[in-house]
Parts: sequence; structure tokens; C-alpha cells
Amino acid sequence: MRNLVIAMGLAVAVAFAAPALADDKDKKVDYGKTKCVCPSNNAQTVVWCEPCAGGVAFGHSIKSKELVTALAGHQMKEEGIKCGGCKTAFKDNSDCKHCKVGFRHGLKFHSAVSLTLAKGKLIDAEKIDCPRCKTIAEKGTGECSGCKTGVVAGLMFHGKDNYRNARTANTTLAKAITASDKCLGCAVAMVSDGTCEGCKTSFKDGKKVTEASPTMGG
Repeated sequence: MRNLVIAMGLAVAVAFAAPALADDKDKKVDYGKTKCVCPSNNAQTVVWCEPCAGGVAFGHSIKSKELVTALAGHQMKEEGIKCGGCKTAFKDNSDCKHCKVGFRHGLKFHSAVSLTLAKGKLIDAEKIDCPRCKTIAEKGTGECSGCKTGVVAGLMFHGKDNYRNARTANTTLAKAITASDKCLGCAVAMVSDGTCEGCKTSFKDGKKVTEASPTMGG
């Protein structure tokens, strides 16, 4: 996925239910800096809280604004989308291979990790009939082979592939959060299948794939 520019403006609250960008161009959005948004957090949330100077993404606490920005989705309207592939992806909650972005619930994501985890649905264990599904819902993790569902970080995923991909994405996110303490560029690249310009290291599916060779004569 294309390199994500980590210097892009960060909204105070960018979540599944919150408005963000209204067209197909990344722009700065000012939500103000006085209201705490922490009470709105849930397993689906990708949000930075300016008053608390902290963020969350899919149930993980994050100290870096840049990493939250990389994971956040941007609200879109169909009439503001010019690419045909993006228009189709917007309607289908799928990905545009041409632009290397994806859409979930009306939001555009650059992060491969977010695109995977955004497929998950919030769950209410009290409303689940299957005993096994109810158990994993209460635990916030696990798999029900009978229903072909699984829970990752408090979100329910339908289909074995979606569940397994979510587990991988969740692991990648945890590693990126840890890596952000050492190199923020690598952390952002890790969740977006991008390249850290500082380390000249590229990542695919959360794993290092290339690293620049030493300069001759250096």
C-alpha cells in the first residue's frame, strides 16, 4: 500500500461514527481541542483524544498521534469520489486496487490493518444464542467452528478467512505500537504496507520485506 504521509493533519476524533473528510482528498479537519472523546471509545473506535493526549485503535491504547492518523478512516460521500474503482469499492465495502485504498462503512482507509479489522462487528453477548459464540463474545477472543465466526479484540468476524486475517492484523497492530517507541516511521509503514523513509525499510503484512543496501564507499 502506498506510503502514508505521517505529517497529515490529525483530527481530534476520527472514529467509525464520526465525520471526517467529505471528499476524496486528504484535508486537515479541525474538531476543536476542548472536549474529551474517551467516553465514545469502543472496540471499533479509531480516535485521538486531544485533552487526554492519547488515542485508541481497535481496542489498543496508542501514544502517537501519527500512528492513530495512519490507522484512521476518513468519511466519504459517493459524489465526491472520482475514481470508478473507488466508487464501486465505496458501495461494496471493498478495496480499490488502482488507488490502493479501501472502504468500510463509508470510510476510506489507507491502512491494511484497519481495512481488515474494520470488517469486525460490535457484539452483545446477551443477544447471542449460540453458547460457544456467547462464550467467546464474553471473553473478547476465540473461535466458534460451528458458526464459522471468531472474536478478535472484542469484534466479531464472520468467515474463517476474515477471522484469521483479523488475528494477523491485530498482532501487526500490537507490534506497530511497540515499534512506535523506537521508530515511528516503521510503525506507520508496518500498518500501511509502506516504507519508512528514515530506515529505508518496507513492510508487507506487518513484516519487513526490504531494506536499503549500504552505500558503496560509505
